[in-house]
Amino acid sequence: MDNYQNFDIQLQDLIKNDFYDYPEDELNEYTNFEIGFKRFCFDNNRNVLLEVDDEKIILHLYHDIFDALEDRWHEQITKLVSGNKINITFGSYFDLIFHPIKNKDEVICEYSFLGTGKYKTCNLYLSQVVKIMNLLVNQIFSMAIKQGYITTEDLIEFISINKKTRRRSTATSLH
Repeated sequence: MDNYQNFDIQLQDLIKNDFYDYPEDELNEYTNFEIGFKRFCFDNNRNVLLEVDDEKIILHLYHDIFDALEDRWHEQITKLVSGNKINITFGSYFDLIFHPIKNKDEVICEYSFLGTGKYKTCNLYLSQVVKIMNLLVNQIFSMAIKQGYITTEDLIEFISINKKTRRRSTATSLH
């Protein structure tokens, strides 16, 4: 199919945080990375424009993008590159599902506005989707490191802990 559609994600203007309380860790239950990254997203909350096909969806860095990153968006990208279907949910209202087409630079994207019944599909270039998602994720983590909210070491530990946890739960479920 040569009928490929548009896909893009861009950080936009800062927005005021009138609707959330500042992230605290009174019970000391978060790692340095978790609380630092949460505070980064809160302090730098901005609109994030997601364009899929002819839709333009405005998301927020805090909570929509933050929640997707906390749910291992970076690992989802790796799975997609490996040819696996992935699902990324933003907040409680927008869902993206990518179905890669074997041996092609193509992915079928299903997207829906949860709770509305509005659902669409389109074809995208797999390489474009991966590149754009990687750029955004790397940009956000780089900004958080540059601004001193997290360290490179904390990010590496967060990524490796997620992989170990996933491997351990997979191994446990196989026994």
